[in-house]
Amino acid sequence: MQTFLITHRLHDLTSDGYRAFCGELAPALAETPGLLATIWLGNSGTGTHGSVHLFAHTGAADAFVESRLFRTLVLCPHLADLVVQRFTVDEAATRRTQPGLGIVPARAVTLWPTVSPAGCDTAVAGARR
Repeated sequence: MQTFLITHRLHDLTSDGYRAFCGELAPALAETPGLLATIWLGNSGTGTHGSVHLFAHTGAADAFVESRLFRTLVLCPHLADLVVQRFTVDEAATRRTQPGLGIVPARAVTLWPTVSPAGCDTAVAGARR
């Protein structure tokens, strides 16, 4: 599993405008092959917003990075100080700590880890194509 943590601040966009932007992206994200979940983040105290995107496998995460939808996110002029971080999910640890989510399928738990190898709205409409 792979995940992206994307954080940013808003530039010339209200919180309501940002929620609308996220709402416009949601249908395209929901159709993204291999995307298991997107979790939207916000911290009104710091003005930082973002999202976590969890992918079933590396190939799906790679395809997302190459997609028009990803470019829509990272090139949106209303998202300032944008940082994209990619992580590999520690599935064994996650399986033990996700009682309410169930994203990683339940199976036998290994106790010892093993080592194994205003510019955005038009773009959002185009991202669904």
